[in-house]
This record gives sequence, C-alpha cells and structure tokens, in this order.
Amino acid sequence: MIGDKEPHKIKLKVVKTDIIKDDNTNCDWKWITLKKESKTIDEAKEFLNVNFISINEKYKLSTE
Repeated sequence: MIGDKEPHKIKLKVVKTDIIKDDNTNCDWKWITLKKESKTIDEAKEFLNVNFISINEKYKLSTE
C-alpha cells in the first residue's frame, strides 16, 4: 500500500517471523512501514519496482 498523503509512505503486509512479530496471536501477518518516504506516488512505485527483489528477499509478503 502506498499512502495517499505526502510524504507517501510504503506499507507492506508481511508474514510474521521470529524478528517481525507482535502480540496478536490471531493473525499470522502484520503491516510494516518502510523507511522510504516519497514526494510522489510515482516515485514510490519506482522505488518498489527497482527494489522489489531485495524487498522480496528480506520480507515474506502476505498475499491473502
């Protein structure tokens, strides 16, 4: 998800792991916000496209 207000923040729905966890045991995923902030939505999309492989290697994206 890309936020609609500037600065545009990127949120990912990721599967919880030993490092990425919270106290909600009813759900196996959580939202995380990347540090990258963009001036435009197109800049955020470009960041995701350029960095997709490294993001996908670091986080297991939840697609449910």
